[in-house]
Amino acid sequence: MTVETRTAETPIVRTQTQNVWLDAADELAAGRGAAAPDWIRRIRAEGRLRLAEVGLPGPHDEDWRLTNGKPITEGRFRIPSPKAVASGADLDLSPFNFPGLDAPLLVFVDGIFSPGLSHIDRLPIGVTVSPLATAWLASPHLVKPHLGHLAQSGGEPFTALNAALFENGAFIHVTPRVATGVVRVLHVATQFSTEGSERRMTPPMAPSMVHPRSLIVVDESSEITVIEDRVSLGAQPALVNAVTEIVVGANARVHYYNLARENKASLAVASVYASQARDSHFASHTALLGGRLIRSNIYPVLNGEGCTSLLNGFYIPTGSQQHDTNMIVRHAAPHGRSRQFYRGILADQSRAVFSGRIIVEEGAQQTDARQTDMNLLLSNEAVVDTKPQLEIYTDDVKCTHGATVGQLDPDAVFYLKARGIPEEQARGLLVFAFVNEVLDRMELGPVRDGLAAQLRERLAGTEQ
Repeated sequence: MTVETRTAETPIVRTQTQNVWLDAADELAAGRGAAAPDWIRRIRAEGRLRLAEVGLPGPHDEDWRLTNGKPITEGRFRIPSPKAVASGADLDLSPFNFPGLDAPLLVFVDGIFSPGLSHIDRLPIGVTVSPLATAWLASPHLVKPHLGHLAQSGGEPFTALNAALFENGAFIHVTPRVATGVVRVLHVATQFSTEGSERRMTPPMAPSMVHPRSLIVVDESSEITVIEDRVSLGAQPALVNAVTEIVVGANARVHYYNLARENKASLAVASVYASQARDSHFASHTALLGGRLIRSNIYPVLNGEGCTSLLNGFYIPTGSQQHDTNMIVRHAAPHGRSRQFYRGILADQSRAVFSGRIIVEEGAQQTDARQTDMNLLLSNEAVVDTKPQLEIYTDDVKCTHGATVGQLDPDAVFYLKARGIPEEQARGLLVFAFVNEVLDRMELGPVRDGLAAQLRERLAGTEQ
């Protein structure tokens, strides 16, 4: 065990495991991170300090008590070197496309921006899409007022880790009164190595880790749809610890799709922070499909009067997968309306955690908030813990929450069988219908249809 001293009076004791993360932050600060602007280096330094103070969460932390985070917190990871990550232009990413969707695309391969796979050259007037590391140099007046202000290092420990180690991500900006279409951001984990001119996939000595930081700023009376998608090539493990900050201007509308489609060995923490000005609308659609362990954090704050928020999503772990959803919806102004609709389908020995909290602050009268989490167990060995919560500090509100856990209704199965549908097909229809309500709320047809096809394929391989 070593001791790092911040001041003479306050020694900070850290374990050997913490050293791995802090050493990585020190290596970044002394190496290629040294070329970043002072204010970027300051965000990283604050993240490192916070990480040294609190470390990563363990079983005694309330927010992680029900999830085994040891694959992440006790893992050994490495940051890929840009020299070891080729341009990626030869990668076949077609399996991850959504037929019928043609949109500007930013691609990051093992955390490194890939110009060869990206296409952002035909953007509408008033829309900026670029790597974040490009934007903080070219347009600091757009980035600096927002980066790190929503996702502060003092909160979620993995946000502090991201702040200490982030190098790039997506930057999207929409100027006032611009209604644009769809922008895709694709994070690809490959576990590739390079030897001379030959590029091949090999298991590294330690799995790679990347910490993407994305910033989306949508100004007054504008609208955009953003798809942020995490995928894997190959079956090797990797850690992705992503943070996305979304600033929704007055009367603006943001539709955000957060898709987790990694392989079943991967580890991921994805934290989304959103701030809403008056009369704005923020919709988040989350699909948790892959990963050995996935933690999805969503933290919208309805700062202005008359805001609406929709958090819509599903999690479908199989095998021994763990899917953990944690959300806090904070109503900070009057006349806000929020809805949380989540569905979970668990098979085999999988585990899921749903923790949803609605906070209505003092003075946020006429708040209308509703939270629903429904779960379907396809196995006697699957386990789900669901914890809906309300914290209300004002009067004259309408808030409800509810959670259910159950199995397929045998009467419904019998009804379909009586009409000539084979039992296996009947069960499949009922399971898909259970989650289809979430899909129906996804307005983007190609994504909705693509996820529906993936769900049918995934559910066909589960024992029902």
